[in-house]
Amino acid sequence: MKIGDAVMCNFQPRCGGWDDGKKAFIKMRYTLKGEVGIITHTFGDMRYIVLFPHLGYEHTLALSTLEVISESR
Repeated sequence: MKIGDAVMCNFQPRCGGWDDGKKAFIKMRYTLKGEVGIITHTFGDMRYIVLFPHLGYEHTLALSTLEVISESR
């Protein structure tokens, strides 16, 4: 997988991030499972930041939770 690939998320994260002030996880506001997004950043070969443009939301996801739908050139 590489930047620009369209991917489908096959996992529903429980949290949407970390709140340093409250020292607690933030509840996930979106349903990502089954949604299509675009890889915008990579962290090695195992983690990716995926943009879900129709939601206006980015989330870091592991390789095992994504399926490539369309490869970028």
